[in-house]
Amino acid sequence: MTWLVTGSEGKLGRELVAGLDERGIAVRTMDVVPSSREGHVEGDVREPAVRAHAVSGVDVIIHLGGLASDSAGTPSEILEVNAGGTVALADAAVVAGCRRFVYASSINAVGIVGPGSPTRLPVGDDEPARPSTPYQVSKLLAEDYLLYLHRAGAISSVILRPTYVATASDYAAWQSRDFAALPRTRSELYSYIDIRDCVEALIHAARAVDVPPGPYYLSAADTDAFQPSLEIVSDWPVPRRPDFIAYFSADPHRALIDTTSTSELLGWTPTRTWRATDQTQGNDQERSQR
Repeated sequence: MTWLVTGSEGKLGRELVAGLDERGIAVRTMDVVPSSREGHVEGDVREPAVRAHAVSGVDVIIHLGGLASDSAGTPSEILEVNAGGTVALADAAVVAGCRRFVYASSINAVGIVGPGSPTRLPVGDDEPARPSTPYQVSKLLAEDYLLYLHRAGAISSVILRPTYVATASDYAAWQSRDFAALPRTRSELYSYIDIRDCVEALIHAARAVDVPPGPYYLSAADTDAFQPSLEIVSDWPVPRRPDFIAYFSADPHRALIDTTSTSELLGWTPTRTWRATDQTQGNDQERSQR
C-alpha cells in the first residue's frame, strides 16, 4: 500500500513524510520542487501525465500542494492551482482506484480570518463559509468538489482545515515577554496547531474507517496568547454562543475555534501546546497566511 504526499517539500510536507517513514508506510512524494528521494515525482499537478504517474498504484493521497496565500500568485493562478489542480488530482485518483483522499484545506476556507470575521464566538461547525479573497475561495471550491465526489461514492474524502501550523521556533518567540508586548491581530483568531499534531491528524484521517468527510477544524486546544481567552475578546463586537462562558470554564486559554466535532466524529484530539516548556527551542519564524 502506497501513500502519495503532494507538496512534500514544504514545511508540513517534510514533517509528514518523516512521520510516515517512521511508521513504515510506503510513501511517494510529489512537488514542483526537486528531491533526491527515490521515486519522487517532480512536476505540476495540472499536467495530466504528471498526475497520472503520481497516482498510479496509490491507495491514499494526502494533498498538501498548492499556492499558500493570496500573495503567491494572481487570482486566476491561485484558483487554477488550488481549485483546478485539486479537482484534476481528485479525478485522476478516482480513475486510478485510490481509496482515500485527504485534503489539507485551511481555516481560510471559512473566511473568518484575514479580512473576514466570524458570526459568533467560539467558532463552531455551523459557521457559514464566506470567503473574501481568491485564496479563500480556492480552498472552499476544492472542498466542495471533494464533498461532491464523496457523496457520489467515487472516493472517500476527508477534509481538514488547519489553522497556522506552528513549530518549536514559533514557540520560542511566543514564550518571550517581548513578544507578549507586541500588538496581536484578531484577524488570525489567535489560533495555531502544532506541526506534529497536524501530521498525526493527517495520518489519522487517512486511516480512519467510516468517518464523515468533514470539513474538520484542526486547532490546538488553546490560543497563542498569554492573556485568557475571555480577556482577548472582551471588547470584540462579535455575538456570543449561548454556551460562551461555559465553553471557557474548564480552560481559560481555550481556543476560539471549537474542535469538538473533530474529536467526536473524526476521533482526533490535539495534545500539544506552546505553553509547554520543552517545546521552546529555536528562533522566531515570520507568521504567514495559511
